[in-house]
Amino acid sequence: MNVIVCGGRDVPGDSFRRIVAKTLLSIHFDTPIDTLIDSGISHGAVYLAREWARVHNIQTKSFKALFSRYKGYCGHMRNKKMIDYALHHNAPKGGQNHAMLVVFKDKYGRGTKDIIKQAKEANIFVWMVDLENEAI
Repeated sequence: MNVIVCGGRDVPGDSFRRIVAKTLLSIHFDTPIDTLIDSGISHGAVYLAREWARVHNIQTKSFKALFSRYKGYCGHMRNKKMIDYALHHNAPKGGQNHAMLVVFKDKYGRGTKDIIKQAKEANIFVWMVDLENEAI
């Protein structure tokens, strides 16, 4: 299964690292993660998820927003590319991969709302992890 991770930009401390690890391990235990797909952010829950994947020898694929190419639509286009990759990269001929979006929710930014909308439109399961309530 391919898992897209997003959200959670403000996640300092080990309690958040444990939440990210626990979430991904739970998914991986039920259905092994083939590829972890992210936005290439160098901090927050996305970074922690990528770090977890590397420790567990899971392939990662990062999609950075191309500001110079897409201007105001760069986040939307990046999200579309992540979803397309999750569904179609190395998919069986004529089929789609099993995919999931994991949202590490702190506060919704415009990009997080957009990828949730796109994932639902593509019939991708969306798992919300409320970082503030989980950290208590």
